[in-house]
Amino acid sequence: TPQPGWTWDEFLATARALRHKDEGVYGYAAYPECADCLFFIYEHGGRVLDDLQNPVHTTFDDPKTIEAMEWYARLITEFDVAADPDRAYEIFGGGSQYAVYYGIYGSKIGLWIGALSEQGGRYWPRPWEFKWGMTTLPRDARNLTAASVSGLAIFAQSQHPEAGWQWIDFLSRQMPGQYVPARIALAESPAYEQLVGPQAAAVVRAAMAGEVIIAEPEGDFSAAMTAFQQAMKDVLAGRAEVAGALRKVQQEAGQ
Repeated sequence: TPQPGWTWDEFLATARALRHKDEGVYGYAAYPECADCLFFIYEHGGRVLDDLQNPVHTTFDDPKTIEAMEWYARLITEFDVAADPDRAYEIFGGGSQYAVYYGIYGSKIGLWIGALSEQGGRYWPRPWEFKWGMTTLPRDARNLTAASVSGLAIFAQSQHPEAGWQWIDFLSRQMPGQYVPARIALAESPAYEQLVGPQAAAVVRAAMAGEVIIAEPEGDFSAAMTAFQQAMKDVLAGRAEVAGALRKVQQEAGQ
């Protein structure tokens, strides 16, 4: 398993080593609707919105975004380490939305991006019955990961705010194995490592030491993101080149 802190070059080398054409094995799983594209864009220093927390307009034509997607497209069109997501179901089965799962369960995919909470097959159709390991996202210009956050709040009109704070304080001291603890000290503790295992603990600690993006922007950019996804589909299918496609999407977004 690659160690935390590995680079894009090491990621590509690993994906190539895992690719076995004769056996139909791919090194990496490219996701439908370009769901994994944003990781590569932001790691390369690009962006799709001018501000993740308070976005005003899209930035699909950012030079770093274009560079990142050119590299991403080459994983499929040139390096041949990943299957075109639009054709993955023909290769792995399972329909267009579940082809990646079928490929992983069938030992036809070596690397994929997932959430910490999914380890071992949690929330998947069935447990992982194969050997697996985990590491951080490969780094490029930036060393980052993406996170979603579950929070607790006390109602402003609560009749028992102190009791609420005590309850939140108690919960913040727990160590749910499928999530990163709320307190950094807990994630760095021997008890947490014993709970989740040395490898998972090392990944969590390395991810926390880098940049963490919490991307839940306000505003309605769904139409623009759908256009971005379609543009990347056209690129991967050979119907367009990255720079022209993303500049066109940005122009049409009019933002």
